[in-house]
Amino acid sequence: MTYTFGNKSFRNILFAVILVLGVALSIIVSVLSYYADKKTLQAEFSEAAENRYSALRREIDSDLFVLTSLQALYYTSGKDVGRSDFRNFTNHILKQHASIQALEWIPWLQDSRREAYERAARREGFPDFQLTERIAQGKMKRAEKRKEYFPAYFVEPYKGNEIALGFDLASNHERLEALEIARKTGEIRATGRITPVQETKSQFGFIVFAPIYRKEALINSDRARWDNLKGFALGVFRISDIAEKATHYLKPEGVDFFIYDSSAPEKERFLYAHPSRTRKTPLLNQDQPETDLINIKTIEVAGRKWMAVYAATPDFIAARSSRRPWGFLLAGLAFTGLVGGFFFIVSHAEHLLTESKQRLIDIIDFFPDPTFVVDNDKKVIVWNIAIEAMTGVCKAEIIGQGDYAYTVPFYGKRTKQLLDLLDERDADIAAKYKDIREKGNVLYAEVFCPALYGGKGAYVWATAAPLFDEKGIRVGGIETIRDITDQVKAKEALRKAYTEVEMKVQERTAELNAANTALTAEIIERKQADEALQESERKYRTLIETTDTGFVILDKNGLVLDANAEYVRLAGHQRLEDILGRSVMEWTAGHDCARNAAEVKKCFEEGSVRNLNIDYIDKDGKITPIEINATVVGRGKDLLVVTLCRDITERKKAVELMKQSLKEKEALLREIHHRVKNNMAVVSSLLSLQSETIENATVRSLFRESQQRVKSMALVHEKLYQTKDLSSINFEEYIKSIISEIIGLYRIDTGTITMEINIEDIELDLEAAVPCGLIINELLTNALKYAFPDNRSGVLSVHFTKAEDTYTLSIKDNGVGLPGGLDYKEARTLGLQLVNVLTRQLRGTFQIKSDEGTEAIVTFKAKSR
Repeated sequence: MTYTFGNKSFRNILFAVILVLGVALSIIVSVLSYYADKKTLQAEFSEAAENRYSALRREIDSDLFVLTSLQALYYTSGKDVGRSDFRNFTNHILKQHASIQALEWIPWLQDSRREAYERAARREGFPDFQLTERIAQGKMKRAEKRKEYFPAYFVEPYKGNEIALGFDLASNHERLEALEIARKTGEIRATGRITPVQETKSQFGFIVFAPIYRKEALINSDRARWDNLKGFALGVFRISDIAEKATHYLKPEGVDFFIYDSSAPEKERFLYAHPSRTRKTPLLNQDQPETDLINIKTIEVAGRKWMAVYAATPDFIAARSSRRPWGFLLAGLAFTGLVGGFFFIVSHAEHLLTESKQRLIDIIDFFPDPTFVVDNDKKVIVWNIAIEAMTGVCKAEIIGQGDYAYTVPFYGKRTKQLLDLLDERDADIAAKYKDIREKGNVLYAEVFCPALYGGKGAYVWATAAPLFDEKGIRVGGIETIRDITDQVKAKEALRKAYTEVEMKVQERTAELNAANTALTAEIIERKQADEALQESERKYRTLIETTDTGFVILDKNGLVLDANAEYVRLAGHQRLEDILGRSVMEWTAGHDCARNAAEVKKCFEEGSVRNLNIDYIDKDGKITPIEINATVVGRGKDLLVVTLCRDITERKKAVELMKQSLKEKEALLREIHHRVKNNMAVVSSLLSLQSETIENATVRSLFRESQQRVKSMALVHEKLYQTKDLSSINFEEYIKSIISEIIGLYRIDTGTITMEINIEDIELDLEAAVPCGLIINELLTNALKYAFPDNRSGVLSVHFTKAEDTYTLSIKDNGVGLPGGLDYKEARTLGLQLVNVLTRQLRGTFQIKSDEGTEAIVTFKAKSR
């Protein structure tokens, strides 16, 4: 049989083949489309999960670092850390770490010292203090007798954590287990899930112990750590607070996440469930995901392994689910033509894929803020439409370009900029920017870009952040830019307008004062010259009615004899007839009546009153502040009071605005001094910690001297923060603080070396106080190190005096004196070099006398202000 198109069997066979091939191809394409959509869904979900994991890990690491800072406080302090020291150190930390419920000091306490500790706490302001243990949640009792206790002795913040003060952590198995591991290993250790004693809701938390040992003890074995324990710095964390803060700044994307403790028994592993903020229905199972689309991450938390499980919500999956596979299947079944159906399915599939990619490109390109992304080699990999419009550089010209090519459209040259501050804190780069801020790993700053908009330039607000891959490895950086030129110009225009208004107010005030003087002279002249009465009356009336200053004449009883329209308005009336013959006390506010009456009496006694501020009140109760200048004219019984009144409502508002502005600037300046002091304290603590790891005694001594220099500078900012005017410090207190620090650092026996201190009541500003403090630090350090070898006794005196405009600093000892042939001006030791440099900075002179000991004298002039 011959098969042709005219043959029915052939057509049937061909149709069957076409049908089978069409259905097969349709099913294949629909399945491929389904898996492509599923892969896209998985990629979007993985990115959202990775963002939440990174944020959670950063928040946990940041909170745990606080305990390391507390350890540094105890190891670097020259004395035992008291309750106020602990409070001052932790208050600033707690403001920055809202997810920390409490920070505590847990001393190791034997039973023999229990009552002494309880009495000491009661003397410090806690009359009901005792060691306690928990009966039930929120209920406590006095702790049972034990060989040793670990009570919460300092608790910050105290408010909200009152029940935790005195709680013995040895009374609870979970807490004691983690505490003993930390004690034995010397590492920070977290508990499993617990309900804190201060918790008022059914939320889980955990506690982290940071062991602190005696500073002088050699800790080289488990036994040494066990025997030399001093106590623990302890942090109480609510898991929900950590999770909420970590996700606060993330865009809601329909992702639930669950936190489990892999180190805990199975029934105690669940820690926290965080439902997505876009979730429309509550979680059916509060400790298990609802869908199979999950991502699991592991987090190390102070010796425990946590597992974070991120799960897509049904809404997340539904919003990204596509009916495209069914469309392909139906299209393939409808168009069963072998060649036509095949090409239609392929072309349709390619169209949909291209459209999907284009949508992703459009989302990135049409992000409202100009944005670009670079890799670790500073090559541009993303350049969106907004930044094309801002710079005039299209992405085809810039993508793949390196060597800081992306800075040319902004600065006109290749240069380092904000993204580089993520890698290094370079002062030259930072100097280009104004108002640099840092939040986590993100930098914010204002800068002027001269090359923007064809060289016109613009002020921009830049935001820079590092980019990490799924393993947390840095792969590049992203920067967004926002044009704030209009805002900057508006601020400048507002400042200029304020200056112009102030100048006009001053000019108008001068004009009014001149007018007041002329008006008073005119009134006196009118009374003395009866022959010019009519002309004077016309001039007088014209003058007082055309001025915007209120004018009124009173008799000796305070009754109105005459007034201009402006004064009638200030008195709260419309016509002169409404106030003639009436007392000014009628429209004087009640709280000013007695004072006004007294000032009227004083005016008659002294002849005038100047710049008197009185409140007037109208019939509707509206208060108007008035400035009054009054002069008594006439003789004998014909005495009159000529009064000029001016509405000072706007001036008072301006004054209040200026006062508020001054308060804000003073608060900002105090905060700057406080932060500088805190930063220097952290540097000092880091130097101290580093020195503990150095075996070479000479190098360790150099580290401690550097630590003392940082402390002397930090003391200046601490004293300035505590002063009222923020411009100068009392140098007597400052020098005594430095002396105390140095004696503590070198462990000087004050029974062997006698200190004589003669310091006058002198105030120094920051510019003089810092170099002067460093000079004292170096000279005292040299004297204590070299003047009295072999425990030799002696006298060390410090004198700081001022005669006219000259300060004289003298540090003298009766020790062994300088080595023979030493030229202190050419000395190569860092200490004496610093003294010479700092003396030149003060524009002073430095000399050393070696006669029965050594005397170093520094003199410098007081800076004129």
